[in-house]
Amino acid sequence: MKPATTSELASMVTIRTRLPCNGFCVDCDAPNPEWASLHLDVLTCIECSDIHRNLGSHIFKVRLLDLDDWPTSRLRVMVAIGNSLANSAWESNTRQRQKPQPNSSREEKAAWIRSKYGLKEFLALSGGLTKATPEQQLIEALIRSDMKSNVLVVVNAMADVTNASVSPRDVKTPTLVACAIGNLAIAQLLMWDGANVKHFLGSAEAAQSWSTTKSLKAAALRSCVQRHIY
Repeated sequence: MKPATTSELASMVTIRTRLPCNGFCVDCDAPNPEWASLHLDVLTCIECSDIHRNLGSHIFKVRLLDLDDWPTSRLRVMVAIGNSLANSAWESNTRQRQKPQPNSSREEKAAWIRSKYGLKEFLALSGGLTKATPEQQLIEALIRSDMKSNVLVVVNAMADVTNASVSPRDVKTPTLVACAIGNLAIAQLLMWDGANVKHFLGSAEAAQSWSTTKSLKAAALRSCVQRHIY
């Protein structure tokens, strides 16, 4: 993994000021969160980050924000999403449950986090946005470069949606489409949410036959894929 440059490190440290919503924990609103959830691309306080880790470190990986080896791909997605956008999906319908506060008990915070991410109880049904299938919604959001819709569809979707072909006549996956239009943030998000990256390696190689611009984008994404696998 290639370490972030000095300018990228500065960007990581200032994510909270560039995205005001990141000045507070995504789960309990505690000020100045210093931990990042690598799967959710949000910032949390130390107590909530520990709860995330306890839900399963193989899924809910957390990392200190000020570490000095953030890759460019991770920085790009963290800046593109942020706490507010993430919560527009994960807390779309809290069913009148009260969100924990900084001084809430650990048990209250843990129950909220389990319901929010583990059970996905607070999501709005993405199917209610349109009559299109989840696969179609994902492709449409990709084409529009609509990060909010992408997050909403992805958090609702199963892996078979993120790995689906564009159409019976077009075998490109949403990940490859994201690469082709130059939105590596969405491509990386799809990979972290279950896209079959080993299958995609072959597709990325095939993309070398596209135009030079598209080939360069495919090469950039292939680098992200290899970091994701290894």
